Amino acid sequence: MFEKINSRIRKRLNFRPKTKPPQPVAVTVQTPSPAELARLSKEFNLERITQHVHERMAASKVIEEPGPHLIVDHLLPNDFYQKLVDAVPPSTYFTGGDNVRLKCRMSTPDLPQETRTLWGFMSYVVCPQVIQPATQAKFAAYFDDFYVQVFGKDMVRDGRTLPRSVSDQRFLLGRPGYKLKPHMDRKPVLLTHLLYLPKDPGSDERFGTQLFKVDREFVARYVETYYPGNDGMRCEYLKSMPYRWNTMATLMNSRVVHGADIPADQAPPTLERRAFQFYVSLDPEPLEEFVDTLPEELRTPWFAERTSLATPL
Repeated sequence: MFEKINSRIRKRLNFRPKTKPPQPVAVTVQTPSPAELARLSKEFNLERITQHVHERMAASKVIEEPGPHLIVDHLLPNDFYQKLVDAVPPSTYFTGGDNVRLKCRMSTPDLPQETRTLWGFMSYVVCPQVIQPATQAKFAAYFDDFYVQVFGKDMVRDGRTLPRSVSDQRFLLGRPGYKLKPHMDRKPVLLTHLLYLPKDPGSDERFGTQLFKVDREFVARYVETYYPGNDGMRCEYLKSMPYRWNTMATLMNSRVVHGADIPADQAPPTLERRAFQFYVSLDPEPLEEFVDTLPEELRTPWFAERTSLATPL
């Protein structure tokens, strides 16, 4: 979806990138049929899931430093969560160039039927109908700051009207040697969600998502994933969120610089850090139309190339 934003805006402004455009990351999930989703909603008692999630959200508090984020333990009813864990595709379905940082999309051919069914239900029912409204309510007080960051203070009221939806659902797998530098996710993302998927409640809680404090105020200069260290900023590690069974971490994308690290000399060689990631993002077509109305200086970051101003720290 974000590649479409880049390409359309580049076309309108007659902008020809000097480097190959980034590959799209949007996920096409093979949706279970409406009848199957209705059956699963009844089998797993969607009303019970909804009540459970709301109770767990109410018991959790947004933490403001180094930026708004939320950790929700026991997010889902344990029996439903365990079924999801059991339906995570085997590691043979994950791909990645270095074999330590891997992904699996729901569009991957020949996924096990249990994966398609249960995680299709999670992607198309639980995430948009239950989790998205709950996390939006928790972070509502911080959304105007997001709109100031990406649109400017004079466009906040109009920015509030843009529709949002769940996007880019995918599985992540990290192994010893995995390292993700401090970054912010793509500019249209309001909230990043990570549902951790350890295999059992007694799994190692180390190596969760890391949070960093940046040494200055900044705004991402381009749409793509933004690495402040590449612009000469110093990112100070503050803490790691626990990689815990049935726990979800949610980050406000305009303010939270995050990363991950599984040092090979500190982790068991067989360790696999699994998670399900999804975003709440601004819908692409209304966003494209809105960006066209922005003053030039605010439009520029929406079509600028990813470049580096300094040696990464």
